[in-house]
Amino acid sequence: MNVCRMGYISVLFLLVSLVLASCSFGDGDLLDSTFRPRNTWKKLSPIFNPSAIAERGGCGLAYAGDGRLILFGGNPGPLGDTWRLDTNDGISWTQLSTASSPSGRTGTAMVHIGNGKIILYGGSAGSNETWEYDTSANTWTNKSVGTTTGRSNHAMTYTGEGKVILYGGSTGGDETWEYDVNANTWTNLTPTSSPTARSNHAIVYIERGRVILFGGSGLTNDTWEYNISYKEWKQRIANGDADSPPARQNHRMVYLGDNRVLLFGGNNGTTYYNDTWIYNTGTREWTEVVTDVVPDARALHGMAKSGNGEIMIFGGYDGSVYNNSIWQFYYGPVTYELPW
Repeated sequence: MNVCRMGYISVLFLLVSLVLASCSFGDGDLLDSTFRPRNTWKKLSPIFNPSAIAERGGCGLAYAGDGRLILFGGNPGPLGDTWRLDTNDGISWTQLSTASSPSGRTGTAMVHIGNGKIILYGGSAGSNETWEYDTSANTWTNKSVGTTTGRSNHAMTYTGEGKVILYGGSTGGDETWEYDVNANTWTNLTPTSSPTARSNHAIVYIERGRVILFGGSGLTNDTWEYNISYKEWKQRIANGDADSPPARQNHRMVYLGDNRVLLFGGNNGTTYYNDTWIYNTGTREWTEVVTDVVPDARALHGMAKSGNGEIMIFGGYDGSVYNNSIWQFYYGPVTYELPW
């Protein structure tokens, strides 16, 4: 093959690569610089002992940094086991043995607060316990602070600077609480306005001192935004909006960065969903993401980011059975995402 022909082939390959990188793939999602289609689902299988972890729903699942996720508890049980999901070199589960840990529970909430540490609060039987898990030391520590009303099926999100926001739950359903990690104190914020009392909803921090809430018990599809500085909730989209996800509970949300919130699954009491939605926090609009491949319908699953533009969901309940499947949603690189 002469030099001219080799040069021609090289140029042709470059042109084809550029075209592929800028054209649609599958459901119209653009390929990114690594040629992975954005906004797509893929089912994953653990590389070692894939059935090691029991089927469950209602567990706590949180990102722990470095491509690792920590899972605790769930139903049926309730369960009280701790697991680590490693995503860097394939997918693998490791059960963690700790000197002490929270009692078995479901309906708890867990958030990563940076530096490989996770806060767990509440759960079944109306617990008001606050626990901290340290991934480096592999230890659970009961923080021995219980000033809030015990609850389950609440929602929490980490807002940076050592602060965690909690809203709602099986009791205190219209309460907004803040946990100060450094002071080890809970404070009832008593905002001037609030969403209606609810449980089984989802909240997520979205930068610049704001938190997004969607849905919950009572089967609403309203969207609210909390301003941390002003201690004020504002309704952004009213209940009954036809362009929002259908009313539901037991769904999950994760902030992707770049003003986008991902929502998946949930149920309305009879129907279990497997739809995927993205909320634009700038335009305050919901958009359904339709893909060729999608997880089975479920509620009460765990969902958390795992780094590298990826979100993981695990387990859940479809109205009949629990499962232990793992799915990955790839959304691609973003201009800015939260550092925890």
